Amino acid sequence: YLLTYSVDVSSLDTAASYYWLNLVTSNRIYYAPFVPVIQLLSSDGRMTFQNTVVADMDSGDQAYLRLDRNGGVTQADIVGSDSSSYTWFHGYLLG
Repeated sequence: YLLTYSVDVSSLDTAASYYWLNLVTSNRIYYAPFVPVIQLLSSDGRMTFQNTVVADMDSGDQAYLRLDRNGGVTQADIVGSDSSSYTWFHGYLLG
């Protein structure tokens, strides 16, 4: 499967060093690039994570996204309404 996603996240803790959004499937974890907070986090604690992978998946397998961080506290809000066109998830069966 070709899986691609973009997730707009707000209210991130600026005390964290890095954030990353991983794609977790039934067969493996696809690690996304680490995003250094000091360089990319906006002043309102908002960041958009994007990635595309070719995932080895079979019928009945599942896929979901997991936000991880280094430092700080766990807090975040996914912006997924009409106010953000940056949050989406697409999958396409290859072959």
